[in-house]
Amino acid sequence: MKKKVLSLVMVFVMLFSVTLPVYAEPIVDSGDNVIDDGEYDSLRMVAGKTVTSNANNDGISLLAGNNITLNGNVTYGFLAGNVVTFNGTGKDIFLAGNVITVSENAVMSRDAYIAGNSIVVKANVGRDLRAGGSKINISGITINGDAFLASDEIIMDEDTNIIGKLTYDEDSRVIGLNKAHIGTTEVVKTKEVVIKHSFKNQLYDFIVSLIAAFIVMTVLFFILKNSREKLDKVNLNALVMAKNMGIGLLILIVVPLVVLIALFTGFLAPLGLITGLLLGISIYLAPLLSSYVVGHVINKYLIKNDSVYLSLIIGLLVVRLAKLIPYLGGFVSILAMLYGMGLIYQYMAEVVSKKKN
Repeated sequence: MKKKVLSLVMVFVMLFSVTLPVYAEPIVDSGDNVIDDGEYDSLRMVAGKTVTSNANNDGISLLAGNNITLNGNVTYGFLAGNVVTFNGTGKDIFLAGNVITVSENAVMSRDAYIAGNSIVVKANVGRDLRAGGSKINISGITINGDAFLASDEIIMDEDTNIIGKLTYDEDSRVIGLNKAHIGTTEVVKTKEVVIKHSFKNQLYDFIVSLIAAFIVMTVLFFILKNSREKLDKVNLNALVMAKNMGIGLLILIVVPLVVLIALFTGFLAPLGLITGLLLGISIYLAPLLSSYVVGHVINKYLIKNDSVYLSLIIGLLVVRLAKLIPYLGGFVSILAMLYGMGLIYQYMAEVVSKKKN
C-alpha cells in the first residue's frame, strides 16, 4: 500500500516529488496509530486513523486522518481530520476538521487559517486569524493582526486582544464583545440569494446534465480505448471497493493541500495550477465512472445486454435519481465520488507502472 500511495502522489504532484522529499504513511486500520518522530527539512505527508506528530520539520507537514495531533515544530502545518489538536510551533498553520483545538502551549508566529465545527484557540496569533465554524472561542488570547471570523457564535472575554480589525457577520452571536480590547470592528451584512426553480427548470437541468455526462463518457471511451474494458473488469469485492474509496478519500485530502502549497511557492505555481486542473477534471469524472460501473452490473446481470451505451445510460440515470432521494442522496454522492477517484487512481497507477517497465 505504501508504494501505491507514493505512486499516487507522483502522478498527481508530478515534478513536486523531484524538488521536495516526500514521506507518506499508509491509511491504517481501525485501532492502529501512526507516530511521526525525528528531524526533517522536507515536505512530509502522514495519514492514518490516529496520527501524532512529534517531529521537528523545517518544511511543510501534511497530516490527515480521524484524530490528528501535532506536537512538534513546523514551518507550514496543514492538518485535516475529525478531531484536530495543535500543540506545536509553526509559522503559518492551516487546520480543518470537526473539533479543532489550539492549545495554550502552541505558537503561531504568523497567520492561522482554521475551518471546522467547534473551534477553540487558546494561543496567541502572530499576525492574522481567519476562522470559520459553528462556534469559535478566542477567549484570553492576543491576535496581533486582524481577525476574520465567520461563525454562528463567537466567544471572547476581557483578556481577548485584537490589535487590528475584527470582522464578523451581522448574524453572529458575539459574547464578550464589549469586554474585549479591539482596534476596529467591521460588521458584514449577510447576503442571501434564494433561487427558486420550477419543476420544468429542474427537469431541464437534469436532462441537460445527463446528456452532457453521456457525451463526456462517450468521448472518454473513444480517447482512452482501453478504459471501458478496465471498468468492465473492475473487482466488485466489498473489501476491494472499500479500499478504492479509502484511496479516493486520501486523494481528496492530500492533493488539494499539495496544490495550495505549490501556489504559495512561486516557481511551483504553474505545476500547482496544472495539478489543480487535473484534480478538477477527476472530481467531475469520478461519479461518472462509478455510474458506468453500476450501469454495467445492472445491464449484464439483469437486462443481460452487452451494449456499452445502454450500460452508460442506465448507470447515469440510476445514480442521478438516487442522488435526488432526501438524506440517502448525499450518501450516494459521497460514495460515487470516493469510489470513482479510486478507479482513476488505479488507471493512472497502471499507466505509471507500464512506463517504468
